[in-house]
Amino acid sequence: DVPSFEDFLSKRDYMGAITLLEFQHSQDANADVALWMAYCAFHLGNYKKAFDIYTNILAKHGPIKNVVVNIACCNFYLGMYTESKAALEKESQSGLKTRLNFHLSHKLGDEVALMEYHQQLQDILEDQLSLAAIHYLRAHYQEAIDIYKRLLLQNRE
Repeated sequence: DVPSFEDFLSKRDYMGAITLLEFQHSQDANADVALWMAYCAFHLGNYKKAFDIYTNILAKHGPIKNVVVNIACCNFYLGMYTESKAALEKESQSGLKTRLNFHLSHKLGDEVALMEYHQQLQDILEDQLSLAAIHYLRAHYQEAIDIYKRLLLQNRE
């Protein structure tokens, strides 16, 4: 009995998920399958493959929700920071866009933008993890530890 796509995702078996999706994609070339293939490739650390899939989706189907931000994320992990920033300029406001701009500001050494995006962060898990990561990268270890401790206490599950 072949596991379902959801089974692969819940076990974080992205390679199994991609294998299943590639089989499905060969039979049905819709955007949803391609989006999941890009998601799995990204989470496997294959940012170039994810970038190529997202770019192909954008060319074939137009601007589907989050595709441009996901392309910017791929560019970030590929070290293409200026390309990532340029892609984000076209995109509407979102939490992921703010977090990515926050990290880009750090990578590009733009202190003014870093503080601007810091002010936009909210008290939600993803934003606080980004804040802790930037504290760590800037050698503000105690601030990072304090955030991680607070998050662990709030999210015991």
